[in-house]
Amino acid sequence: MRPNRWHVLLLVGGLALAAALPAPAQTTPAQTTPARPAMEYGVQMHFSQGWPLALYGRLDALGDPPIRDSLPWQLVEQAPGVFAYPEHLTAYMEALRARGMTMIMTFAHRNPLYEAGETPHGPEAYAAFAAYVVQALKDWGGLIRAVEIGNEINGNFVTGPAREDRAGTYAALLKVVYAAVKAQDPEVLVLGGATHSIPLGLFREMFEDGALDAMDGIALHPYRPVPEHVDTELAWLHDLMEAFGGAKPVYATEFTNAFETPEQAPGYMARMLALMAGAGVREAYWYALLDQEAYPNTGLIDEAGRQKPAFEAFRFLRRVLLGAGPVTRLSDDPLLHHYAFGAPGAAGRAQLIWGAPRRLALPPGAAVYAPDGTPRAGAAEILIGPEPVVVVGPETLAPEASPVLGDALLQYGGPPWEYAVVDAAGTATPLTRIDWEWTSYLGTPWSKPLRVNADSLVPGGGGAAPLHVAEIFVAPEAGPMRIDAEWRVTKDTSDGVTLEILRNGTRLMAAQVSRAMVLEDFPVTLAAGDRLEFRIGPGPTVTGDNVERRVQIRRAE
Repeated sequence: MRPNRWHVLLLVGGLALAAALPAPAQTTPAQTTPARPAMEYGVQMHFSQGWPLALYGRLDALGDPPIRDSLPWQLVEQAPGVFAYPEHLTAYMEALRARGMTMIMTFAHRNPLYEAGETPHGPEAYAAFAAYVVQALKDWGGLIRAVEIGNEINGNFVTGPAREDRAGTYAALLKVVYAAVKAQDPEVLVLGGATHSIPLGLFREMFEDGALDAMDGIALHPYRPVPEHVDTELAWLHDLMEAFGGAKPVYATEFTNAFETPEQAPGYMARMLALMAGAGVREAYWYALLDQEAYPNTGLIDEAGRQKPAFEAFRFLRRVLLGAGPVTRLSDDPLLHHYAFGAPGAAGRAQLIWGAPRRLALPPGAAVYAPDGTPRAGAAEILIGPEPVVVVGPETLAPEASPVLGDALLQYGGPPWEYAVVDAAGTATPLTRIDWEWTSYLGTPWSKPLRVNADSLVPGGGGAAPLHVAEIFVAPEAGPMRIDAEWRVTKDTSDGVTLEILRNGTRLMAAQVSRAMVLEDFPVTLAAGDRLEFRIGPGPTVTGDNVERRVQIRRAE
């Protein structure tokens, strides 16, 4: 960083409109005493789609984690009431039996014998679907410990009339299946919900239709660009369940991200595991063991069988982090994520730390690792940042304070930030949480598509009636400060966005951003309570104006 000057870097056509302002090697530790893991951690398999059974051998190297797979309905029941398993389905289930394993089985498919192949939406199809689930329990008793009913019902997997009432038709199906499963085997868990992300609005509709009473646990797929705030959303879900009679355990039966490179997976995985375990998730499943064609950097191994960084991270984090024991968050500062796994004073206690930049002095003998288990040896002090580090040792770590006062990602949705939509006349209306069929966001009912999420935002309006997103940092203290920020508009934008930075309503700078803009060491002096506003508006149209952004405000060095 440059403490005495600032510069603006505009990428692919952004134009600044305002002038400058004054102003020794260690090895992976052995787990000597088994502890109750903080959370069960498994992996998604697709043997039902024809994966080679040799992949079962990779589970040995991973420590035999729990698995999740499926039994496609249309392959099992090809004549009404007649159930038979194709060879590849029988082979993978028999292999599972031979390994002495159990699994979560997903039942989410349609069948052309019922509802013309659309998603079940009537009593006959509900009964047929339940019969298919029960038949699997009869044929594979002891192997299936839990059934997950449905798959991402807020997405494109739902077809036909069920799309018009996703919550109602799903709740009706779930009730029929729950009763049938419990009649066959009361010990088998029924997991309901089956959503992409954590869609609180859809969950509320489901619960209003009685779905919560027809499940033993709630299954969801918390896919998201950044892990931060998944714990907040899970807390909201917990409160919602409590309001409808009592919270059920949460199973994150798929999670990953569309990584640009394989090397991005370990850090993402570690952060998600800590946040979910800290929020009380019972089980989580990485998607998937093998790279997927549409998402080539998500697998633990590639199509040639080579182990990827995520493979090493899965093995290391499952054993050393989650395997150390129950989790405790040691900081309530949103700028610092600091989690301890295991009992205080235990030699195998593992701590995971990331957040706003700060220094951390290491106790003697502490072992430091990257999320994939690579040792970081020899340092007496390390710098904490956005990439997590794992520290193993009995002493509780004490990170220093950070110079950062504001971070739009880490502090999203809370102080010292406020949020508003600003119209063409300059009238500001506060944003509130909007729950719907996908991830909740900050917005208003009348300003769509305007929204603010943890890592991105979209303005509204356009032309002569623009609606700006205002993210407002309220200074908690006085002094000279620096802004480090980046705004990146997705490639789908038609004409870019506008950016203004204002202090107490007075413009400090403005720019037109067609693709990306970076600020480094932008100087500003604030009094306590000053309002530093970052205002994003549409171009002539709002089409494609999704803006990924990171904003930090720190004390001047």
